[in-house]
Amino acid sequence: MEENSQEKRRFIRLDVDSEAHIKVKKANGTIDSSKGTLAFVKNISLEGLCFVYSESLALYSDVEMDVYLEDDLRPIHVSGQVQRLKDIRDDEHEGFKFEIGLKILKINREDENKFMDYVWKRRKTL
Repeated sequence: MEENSQEKRRFIRLDVDSEAHIKVKKANGTIDSSKGTLAFVKNISLEGLCFVYSESLALYSDVEMDVYLEDDLRPIHVSGQVQRLKDIRDDEHEGFKFEIGLKILKINREDENKFMDYVWKRRKTL
């Protein structure tokens, strides 16, 4: 039996090239309080994002990210769960070996409004 490889998305994905800092939750549920390690967000939607990262992450692991949208100096903070992991060779972001799909599970109200405004404004330009 052949598996259907076509993705079924509820929301359109928008290409971006945004810097982010990621923190991965440990097995005991705690997160290191350091700044986080660098990642680059490749695309976003209203319920998730895709980013490139230098390390492999376990499927369904929980992460927290600070994402810088465009030239905004204050990042939005999201918590999510890894839904997809793919080995890649990203010439644009040298040293980043994995493409990771993240489902957004938690975002505070202020950041959610900022994120949604950004997505809707970008979508109108398509």
